[in-house]
Amino acid sequence: MLEKIGNLAERLATNVSQSRRGFLSRLGQGALAVGAVLGGISTAAAGSGGNGVRCCYYRNNRRPYDRFTDCNTADVNCPRVLGYSLVKKGHASDCSQC
Repeated sequence: MLEKIGNLAERLATNVSQSRRGFLSRLGQGALAVGAVLGGISTAAAGSGGNGVRCCYYRNNRRPYDRFTDCNTADVNCPRVLGYSLVKKGHASDCSQC
């Protein structure tokens, strides 16, 4: 596979008057830029950095049907609640979606 990429890079570099190493360097820089953009988009979509809220779902340790949901800002971890266990946590755009 690497040999195929090297051959492709050599043919393309010949067509644009650039060395194979220079071409692969530019290709790597482009891949890093695309990765950075996609990483930034996914981080924003996950609700970190102050976007959205964190939903915390609790269950009573003695009465499993006794449950409640707590809504916090996205940067706050779910707090411990005496007598309750944290069942799950997630992100939402606002508290009405918890």
